[in-house]
Amino acid sequence: MHRQKKGLLTVSLHADNDLLTCIIRDNGVGRQKAELLKSKSAQKHKSMGLQITAERLALLTSKGMPGHFFNIEDLYDEEGRPAGTQVVLKIRISTPAGEPV
Repeated sequence: MHRQKKGLLTVSLHADNDLLTCIIRDNGVGRQKAELLKSKSAQKHKSMGLQITAERLALLTSKGMPGHFFNIEDLYDEEGRPAGTQVVLKIRISTPAGEPV
C-alpha cells in the first residue's frame, strides 16, 4: 500500500504427505515502516487477520490436530533495507488417525 513502485505478491502451495505449506511473499516496505506510516495517518481501521488466523489454528490444535502454525518474517535486500514480508502457513490436512481434516 505504501510502496511507490509496482507491488508483487506471490503465493506458493506445497503438499507433503499430510502437511500443506503455503508461502506468501510481498515486496512491500516491510512491517516496521508500514506500522510507522500507519501511525502517522488518520486511518482508524484495525486489522484482525493475524488474530483470526491464530485463533483458527489454535482451535484446530485443541481438537487433537497438532502441527498447524504460521510464521511471519521480514525480508531484506543485500544492503539490509526492508524488502517485503514472508508468511509461512502450515496446515495438517489429515488427523493423527489419517482421516482428512
